[in-house]
Amino acid sequence: MKTPLYIFFFLVLCIQQIKAEDPALEADFRWIGSWENEANLINRFDLKLFIPKADLRLRSQILDRRPASEFELFTESFGGETKDNAITQPGLGLYHEGTGSRLLYGTLETHGLIARTRNIWIRSVPYAESRTASSADLRTTVSSTAIPQVYAFLETPDLTLGQGNFIGFASFLVNNEEQQKARNFGIGGDYSQGTAKIRLEALYGERTLPERRSSTWFNERHPLPQRNTRHIAGAMAFSVPAFGLAADLAYSETFAFGQDYYSSLGLRFGDRPWRFSTALDAAGDRYVDSQGNYPGAGLRAGARLERRGKRAGLFRLSALARGPDLEMDNMNRFSGDLYYRFPAGRQAVPTFRLTRFSFSLDRDGRNEDNVLDSARAMIAFALGPLNYASEGRINSDDSYRLVQNVSWSYSKNSQTKRSPFTIVLSARAVYEKNSGKDGDWSASFAASIRGKRGRLTIRTAGSGLNEQLDDQWEHTISWSLQF
Repeated sequence: MKTPLYIFFFLVLCIQQIKAEDPALEADFRWIGSWENEANLINRFDLKLFIPKADLRLRSQILDRRPASEFELFTESFGGETKDNAITQPGLGLYHEGTGSRLLYGTLETHGLIARTRNIWIRSVPYAESRTASSADLRTTVSSTAIPQVYAFLETPDLTLGQGNFIGFASFLVNNEEQQKARNFGIGGDYSQGTAKIRLEALYGERTLPERRSSTWFNERHPLPQRNTRHIAGAMAFSVPAFGLAADLAYSETFAFGQDYYSSLGLRFGDRPWRFSTALDAAGDRYVDSQGNYPGAGLRAGARLERRGKRAGLFRLSALARGPDLEMDNMNRFSGDLYYRFPAGRQAVPTFRLTRFSFSLDRDGRNEDNVLDSARAMIAFALGPLNYASEGRINSDDSYRLVQNVSWSYSKNSQTKRSPFTIVLSARAVYEKNSGKDGDWSASFAASIRGKRGRLTIRTAGSGLNEQLDDQWEHTISWSLQF
């Protein structure tokens, strides 16, 4: 698929014509992209049209990623021929601004219950305050694995119910890819009275899983035919300023594999300035998540104590434990972390100021014959436009890693009234030393121009600079234009 230059100019001219004929209509066109030498050219064209009388917003988007050298930068952006490994993903959306209802087509990024019940061990511990309501929107980055889907989300206006307010919602998500057809239906509601809020959700999904083959005779992953799986999930969240409770429960049933559960529970005590949170989640070995993956059995528990102060100051003490099954006694992975971010400075003149520090301990006991313990410490400070961070990690097998990071930034605002803009210059140098290896230097330099209509950034970065300078630099150009 081509992304020709004439489409770009045609859309810009259409926007200007729309604004001239009907001042009530609002249009916005954005072109965001980046290019790396001998790597990928990435473009995102995003057109939005707002109709105030109907409270509707129309959105059209094109994501494109393709390999391009420096000689193909502009020819591939506008009118380049399709390459075998090029990816082009269109997207369409219709939004109702008043309620949040929407109808979407394209590659999507989902949030809420459907996202929390997939890739469960990759995600962080599901604390109560980090759980969000179910929703989806068009992806803004190219994905080589995502497939186009249709998503409908209908939300009611704010309704008065008793002494409080109620908002109901329903969703539908479907794709018709031959090898992995999927359908998901969701329903729920939010009720609030004063500072108290409660949310209930339910989700039902069906998916066709592709055939799974085994490459060897003695493989733990047995071959399986194309099969269907069902996924049922529910969620509850309750919160007041001093307390919060949230829980998820998911059930899966897969042909030729079995059925199992995933559940999670999160508690929160306090809010500002002090907050204590704890969370627990567990999955059976036959659980299949909402995306058709097998995360495996496990049990995970986490807790953290936070104090959020003025001027972005933060103190956090956290701990995490994880095991390979549902037995508490079998937990074999542990971590603890202390983090402090100093409040932002108020001085108008450059001064020395500590910005943050952290200390963590980890234990990985999955291999009983080779338990690995490690400790990591980091400290960072600022001196005017200079920022310095030093990090070190030492392991029980006598291996270690040291990283020294120095960065500098400078910005200058222009005095031109017609087209004001800001110039930002930055530089970074990093020294990394691992046990048994020579130290390695890397550096990067960037210059950016930011104005009313967008920005342009040029960046160059090099690694392995202690060995040689030739052919070690990578150049990147990124831009964002708005009309």
